[in-house]
Amino acid sequence: MKRILDRYVFFEFLKSFVFSLLGLILMLLIARALVAFKVDTRQPKIHMYLYLLYSIPDMVAFVLPMAMMFAVCFVVAQFTVSRELVAMLSAGVAFYRIVMPIWIFAAILVPVLFVFQNFVATPANRMSSEEEAAFKKDSATIKDIVWQRNLRGREGFYFIYYLDRKEQTIKGGFNYIELKHDKPVRMMQANSGKFDPATGEWTFSRVRNISFGDDLAVLKVENEDTRVEKFPEDYDFFENPMRDASELNLFELAEEIARKKKMGFDSAPYSVQFHSLLAFPFLCMIVAVIASIAGAGGNHRSTGPLIRALLVSAVTILIYYLGSGLFNNLGNNGVIYPWLASWTPTVGFFCAAVFLILRNRK
Repeated sequence: MKRILDRYVFFEFLKSFVFSLLGLILMLLIARALVAFKVDTRQPKIHMYLYLLYSIPDMVAFVLPMAMMFAVCFVVAQFTVSRELVAMLSAGVAFYRIVMPIWIFAAILVPVLFVFQNFVATPANRMSSEEEAAFKKDSATIKDIVWQRNLRGREGFYFIYYLDRKEQTIKGGFNYIELKHDKPVRMMQANSGKFDPATGEWTFSRVRNISFGDDLAVLKVENEDTRVEKFPEDYDFFENPMRDASELNLFELAEEIARKKKMGFDSAPYSVQFHSLLAFPFLCMIVAVIASIAGAGGNHRSTGPLIRALLVSAVTILIYYLGSGLFNNLGNNGVIYPWLASWTPTVGFFCAAVFLILRNRK
């Protein structure tokens, strides 16, 4: 009997889950497509279509807990309204045993989502960014330039007014302060610079080179029409001063964090993303527990199961994502520890799920 009941509950839930997942993905895809179609570009449309295609895995990972929350809440609320839940309970089956197939499925989704995020969504994010850059070339965006950046390198600090990626040229101004033992020994100012991929060197125009002594006194000032420099950092350092954390998997994030710390750079955004990749998959299991109890509770006479599922799911997920965004911003800015920023929303919802289980023991 219980096997028949398990199959019935699971497949009723599965139908709602698949429908919810596809519907949410479609809404996000349409919203992103509307923004993409507004870009005025002469590039082939295939880049835009590939950009949208490669964006889908990240959308799947993003909406999976939402789909889980809605599907569980809707199915349990539907069972309650139709009195099927009452019949199951009257047959001597405990409530938590009734929803056990859904909880098992949610538990399986936790490692599945972890693997999917790291080995499907993050590579797809990289390809999506490449296609976005391709179809936005020559458009009214500034996708192809690095705009007003202060960068810390291995041996000094750089200021770039902007770097045109397409031409590999610095325009508008460039400053470099070279350090030794944490003291400035040289400052170079230039009007513009051009990178040579063949030699790895920069050719700067209208250059002023200032040398400093130990007491920061000016020792020498040189004005040159052109000057060739080869910096310790390669060109990619200037073109991509901050690798997008969403394009890195857990292992790449660990390497990037170690590299940033070794060079003395801020690694907080990467640490926050590292812990988020660990914490986020558990949300699938947590919302399944919360939704099953929320779907069975309350008075269903005034609202149908669809409306109730929508309200409960929307409010719950909104609270999570707002809280997650707030804590992630605090972590990225160094206000709290990165691990605390990433785990607090998930642990908070876990505590809420435990509270509901204890409160509704039957």
